[in-house]
Amino acid sequence: MEVPRGWPPPRRKTRVFLAVAGSILTSEDTLQLKTLKAAQIGRAAGSFRVERVIVYSDGERSRSDARLLRLLLEYYSTPPYLRRRLFTVASKLRYAGLMPPLQTPSHVVPPRVKPGMYVEGIVEDSAGEGSTVFIGERAPRARVGVRLKPGRRVIIKIVKEKEDILEGVVRDPPFYWRFTVDYEPSLESLLDKWRGRMLLVAASRLGEPLIEDQIGLSAMRRGGLLLAFGGPRGHVWGDRSPQELFDLVYNALPFQGNKTLRTEEAVQIALARLDRYLS
Repeated sequence: MEVPRGWPPPRRKTRVFLAVAGSILTSEDTLQLKTLKAAQIGRAAGSFRVERVIVYSDGERSRSDARLLRLLLEYYSTPPYLRRRLFTVASKLRYAGLMPPLQTPSHVVPPRVKPGMYVEGIVEDSAGEGSTVFIGERAPRARVGVRLKPGRRVIIKIVKEKEDILEGVVRDPPFYWRFTVDYEPSLESLLDKWRGRMLLVAASRLGEPLIEDQIGLSAMRRGGLLLAFGGPRGHVWGDRSPQELFDLVYNALPFQGNKTLRTEEAVQIALARLDRYLS
């Protein structure tokens, strides 16, 4: 398989988080369509090197869909060789096989793991001064020289290969790996947690167009960007305007030809427009 130019992709210096309302799934009638919509969000997050996707509940009616979206994205972002260890066969995942391959660096694993490679695994046990890490059914176990809690997920760099085991060190790769997934019970708790720590930006038709350079500079100074999207009901900001809640309100497509944009479409458009301004 041909390696694309710039692979593996560099890690962003400016952290980018994506916040998505759980109600984006309520407009879909079947689990199959909900699963495919979650995959669209995940593919966009991976393509634009998003570090974290935060699913928030935007009302009592959307709480179950918010939990479902979180589950689907967690499954999607997990390397395929670890999924059987981390997820039970659940009815809510019955259509997960329809999701297109994510293919972030965490998921693109060669047939044979060799020294110099990074790989994600699950700690199986700790004994003495080290721990054994599961990195797939077809790969030997890996051994790291630190005691870690069993069940913990870690990224390791393989440094030595022996007959029946690989030796590695726990280390984050110097390039983009994949996105992680979090959940917040409300938009308010989400904003309270990250206010002052990142630039908070709402994507909305009520926002200003052509402020990508401003967003990029401000995000770099604030330590990162949290880009939030509402659901199909539109104004999830409650009685307050998004300008009251967020540092900036951004309209990524001010002259849209369609009367409405689906959230999954708006996510891809906004991230594409902002990409060159986020180092």
